[in-house]
Amino acid sequence: MSKFAVIQMCSSIAVGMNLLAVRRQVSEAAEKGAKIVALPDHFALYSKNENDYEIHKEILGEGRIQNFLQKLSVESGVWLIASGVPIISEYENHSFYLATIIYNDIGQLVDVYYHLSSQPPAAFADAHICFESQVYGEQAKVIKTPYANLGLASGFDLYSPELFRYLKQQGADIFVVSMAMDSDLGAASWSFMLKARALENNTAVLAANQSGFHEDTGILSYGNSSIILADGRVAQSIEIGEGVLVEAIASSTFHNTDADQGIFQLKYRR
Repeated sequence: MSKFAVIQMCSSIAVGMNLLAVRRQVSEAAEKGAKIVALPDHFALYSKNENDYEIHKEILGEGRIQNFLQKLSVESGVWLIASGVPIISEYENHSFYLATIIYNDIGQLVDVYYHLSSQPPAAFADAHICFESQVYGEQAKVIKTPYANLGLASGFDLYSPELFRYLKQQGADIFVVSMAMDSDLGAASWSFMLKARALENNTAVLAANQSGFHEDTGILSYGNSSIILADGRVAQSIEIGEGVLVEAIASSTFHNTDADQGIFQLKYRR
């Protein structure tokens, strides 16, 4: 049985301050025995100003944010799932991805998930911050670790059940959802969407969200980061403020979806 951690924080445009907060919380998670730590989306930089991302974008494998993550993973002895890092496009230098970068416990960059072009529900279209220079990935990712295979989701991937079904088919044992969801959309959907993704796929969910009022942007994030078990029960949750959740999840709870679904569900699966 391995321990998994979720971090909740209130990031700003001050990258240095954000990274200090990450170090403090990841160290706490490691002290509690966590082997894998999931950070919320935009953990290093939370801004509505595209220029801030232009200033802080990095070449994959290099740069202030990635160097910090690499050193922290070694110091803490944990795998880091770090979402929302601005990475320069390999095709156009003036464009950037928002990416989830995965470091193992010896500081190796294992893989990168370039966020897909997901959208919020139409009623909450204003919740979507668009950047003209942002480009999007085209491939969903399942990351193999010694503790579990992790299906990655960020941005508004939570509203794409087909994505989670695909991740499960690709071998995901646990879903890692890294978000920066505001209070309006969060109040309307966060908890039951997480439970739905867990129950639909009989798969635990590590959900890391931003929390609190971001003075630089005027946005209030919903918080309520959670660890949801495969049966839809909330094992742990933080309502507001910074915090660390650590939960032991047994590999015996990892399930094969095809064995869990009926003939009708399999026949009409998209």
